[in-house]
Amino acid sequence: MDDPLFPELPESLADLSDDELNTLQEEHQVALSKIEAEDPDYVGGLSGPEIIGALEMGLEQIKLVKAEQAARVEAATAY
Repeated sequence: MDDPLFPELPESLADLSDDELNTLQEEHQVALSKIEAEDPDYVGGLSGPEIIGALEMGLEQIKLVKAEQAARVEAATAY
């Protein structure tokens, strides 16, 4: 797939600012909503298996972003 449905993650989420991390999370949520709504302008001519593959990857990325956000909250609380 040449045009991913979800934004690409940087090599290290730890290098992002809190604002950048929040923006990335929001962008992923928007992408997820468009896929769930089966927005034809967004999913284009992708096949079902391609959409499912992108969705699985996007959900894993969302988990990684949320984990980084949680780690930051935990670190701030421990401080």
